[in-house]
Amino acid sequence: MDKERLKGKNVLITGAAQGMGAAIAEHYCAQGAKVCITDVNLDGCKEVEERIRSAGGEAISCKLDVRKREDHVAAVNATVEAFGSLNVSLNNAGVNKPLWFMDVTEENYDFIFCCGDDASDEYMFNALPENSISIKVGEKNTSAKYFVKNSDKIKSILSNLN
Repeated sequence: MDKERLKGKNVLITGAAQGMGAAIAEHYCAQGAKVCITDVNLDGCKEVEERIRSAGGEAISCKLDVRKREDHVAAVNATVEAFGSLNVSLNNAGVNKPLWFMDVTEENYDFIFCCGDDASDEYMFNALPENSISIKVGEKNTSAKYFVKNSDKIKSILSNLN
């Protein structure tokens, strides 16, 4: 693995307290990125942060509920304050509270679909500084959906991530 591949890149990852988000955070840090680990589970974020720091990486943790615009703004600001900039936001957060079909409540439905909907993508996109890219993972029939804050910079950003 190239430990310098993502050097100089600062990444904010939602849903990173466990699972795929945590694995991405650890993998990016192993390649030189600095990462802001976010999730509603702040204790889980801190555990991932500790693993990254123990391996020699740089990371911070922020509580972020993707349904709350102010949490997106706070996480972006914390990332920029800690690392000097934000290059990439990777929107990985998603939830499920499975119930039998006839037991699904409106609250249950709204909770599941609000956490992965276009509104949370918009909150993050609007909070991003110029020259940033936002990546939404887990879209049906696609591997990722990209939102670019400054289209003139997209080629240089993506070429440095490849």
